[in-house]
Amino acid sequence: LPVVHATYLFESRISLLLRISQRPEYANKLIDFAIMETMKELTFLDERLPHNVSQDEDNGDRTSYEKYNSLLLMVIRLIVSILTAIGHESGSVLGKATGFVASHQGMMADIFTDFIPLSALTSNNKTARTRCIKHLEVLCEVTALFYYLGSKIDSVDKA
Repeated sequence: LPVVHATYLFESRISLLLRISQRPEYANKLIDFAIMETMKELTFLDERLPHNVSQDEDNGDRTSYEKYNSLLLMVIRLIVSILTAIGHESGSVLGKATGFVASHQGMMADIFTDFIPLSALTSNNKTARTRCIKHLEVLCEVTALFYYLGSKIDSVDKA
């Protein structure tokens, strides 16, 4: 498959899974079908581009940076959605989410250390504004994930 086609296919599948994960009974089925283990194995997540990398537009569409952030957001939203639907009292699910974070710890560290100056929000440069907003979206979702994991660390230890 061409990369562009594979990207859109992945996005559509994650979108479907995101909708499915919003109901507790289906979120449990996703866990039973090893969705967390599958998310843990997504190696492309560890190839995060720094925000200041200059990228040409790919096929007149989004840049590689924008595509990556879009896919990353979808994956993290899926995990947060599952945690929300199941309830974050389930130690085994929290343990699996912790496994996801642990397997992508380099990417997680990059999200918190690769800061985009907030002055980019008022910049005349559309690309700089877009990247800043996308970075803040990713930061918000990762923070939600850590909220679930941090607030119930005792449940993770018991699993």
